[in-house]
Order: sequence, then structure tokens, then C-alpha cells
Amino acid sequence: MRITTVVLALLAIQLSASVAPAAPEAEDEVVAVNVERLHALATGNMQTLEHLFADDFIYVTPTGKVETKEDFRKSIAGGYKLAFVEPENLRVRVHGTAAVVTYTTRRAASAATSPVESISTCVYVRDPQAGWQLVSQQTNRISR
Repeated sequence: MRITTVVLALLAIQLSASVAPAAPEAEDEVVAVNVERLHALATGNMQTLEHLFADDFIYVTPTGKVETKEDFRKSIAGGYKLAFVEPENLRVRVHGTAAVVTYTTRRAASAATSPVESISTCVYVRDPQAGWQLVSQQTNRISR
């Protein structure tokens, strides 16, 4: 009976360690990289984006268009800049070397248009040499 109790206690410790939440430092790192990426998009800083986007990066736009890292290179070279907005309702979940970031934003395409609310889901992967890199993002409009 005592051996069974010890074995069950050891199993419980092992299971809790395998599903333990990510260290707060990893979440902070991912938040910092996400903010750095948004600033780089706002300033057209392709050098930073080159580092933060994985080579196989895929973005699904609110209209359903699929864009690659190369598509972003062309957009930035053409003068594209995203007006920076502070993400709201930011949530970060780190799972080992992967992280999922979700957030909402509210912005207008121009001063003459009404703001549009959207939600973005970003997937980051920690590369041993490059650090956290964005591998996928999907942004959808929120309808109310």
C-alpha cells in the first residue's frame, strides 16, 4: 500500500511538471518580440522584420488572402507601413518552444473611415539561433 502511494505521488509530480505553465520570462520575451514586430511594421523596418519573421512565415489577411515573407518584403519595399496600435486583450500562451499570441485591435484605414475591430492570432517558434520568430498570423474582423 505504501509503495503504491509513493508511486502515485511520483507520477503526480511528474505529470504536474510536464504540464507546468511556462516561465514568466518566456511570456515576457514573446510579448517584447510581438511589440517589436508591430513597431517594425509601423516604421517599415524590413531589417527587423527579416529577423522576426521565419523564412516560412504565412499571414492570412482579414480578406482571406495568404501572404508570405516575400510578399511582406515587396510591400515594405513599396512603402507599406502599418499604423501602430497598442494591442488590447493580449494573451500569451507558451508551450515549450512555441507560443500563441492573441490580441484585438481597433483602427481605421484613414481618418475618413470608421474604425474596424479585429482579432489576430500569431504563432511564434523559438529558434535556437534566432530566438522567437513569427511563423504564422491570421487576422479576422470582429463583427458585432
